[in-house]
Parts: sequence; C-alpha cells; structure tokens
Amino acid sequence: MKAQRPIRSVRAGSFSFRALVSQELGRDGQVITLFHLSEVTVQRPVRLHVDFRGRGKEVDLFSSPGLSVLYTPQEKLYAVISTPATIAAALEVLKKHNVSIPIRNFLESDPYQPFTDDCGPGTGLARSCWSCCSRRKCISSLSPNRAPSGSCG
Repeated sequence: MKAQRPIRSVRAGSFSFRALVSQELGRDGQVITLFHLSEVTVQRPVRLHVDFRGRGKEVDLFSSPGLSVLYTPQEKLYAVISTPATIAAALEVLKKHNVSIPIRNFLESDPYQPFTDDCGPGTGLARSCWSCCSRRKCISSLSPNRAPSGSCG
C-alpha cells in the first residue's frame, strides 16, 4: 500500500487520504497484480466515506452512526448494513459481512496497535519497538534506523 499524501495526525478529528493498494495473485508461476485506488475521508469518531476504484467496479462506502451503505454508481445498486455508532465498531460489523477494506488499520482508533502487538522489553525487534515508541509520542528522540534506548518515558 502506498499513501499518496502523508497523514499529519491520524488522531485528528477529521482527515482524508488517498491510498493505492496492490494485491498479487497467481498460480503456476504466473503473477497477476491488481491495483485499487481508495479515496478516504474520516470524521472521527462516527463518519467515514471510502471511494473504492478497482477490479472493474466503482464502489462507495458511506458510514454514519447506526448505518453503512455500499453503493455502485454505474449499476445504481446499494446495500444497507446496520452498524454501531463508531467507525471502529462499524468496521467490525462490515468485516463480518465480508466487506474487505485493505486500509482498515488506518481507520482504527489506534492505527499503530496491529504493528505493536509483539513489542515489549527484550523483544529484539528494533523497528517494531520504534513503532511502539512512536505510538507513545517519543519519536523525537529516535530515528527509524536506530533501536530505541531504554524506555519511551
């Protein structure tokens, strides 16, 4: 996945970004690469709009408190899914309905959490622990190429 514009603060109330997602499929030594472009607008904690472009279909996802709608503008078809009020809870319900959102972790309330599950003292994972420290707001004392020294306090 490649973010086209940097996200300044994922904890901000509102933000938008464009993501180009690639997926490789293949059998018998043949590889097919699919690309999907997503334009995402988020208003935390309750509103989300994702404009998916790829696989030959255009699909829009609109999510507001209590309701998510998938809409295909070309066919003028839509599906309505009852979802909880927050984006994080709505993403869980959409996952149960087999709605695949490759950029999902960027939409979570704590986007760093999936990358830092294995972080901890003595893990020996310098880059993972750097992310863990980044999550704790101490990135100013670290560079991505250096292992953290001591705690993030």
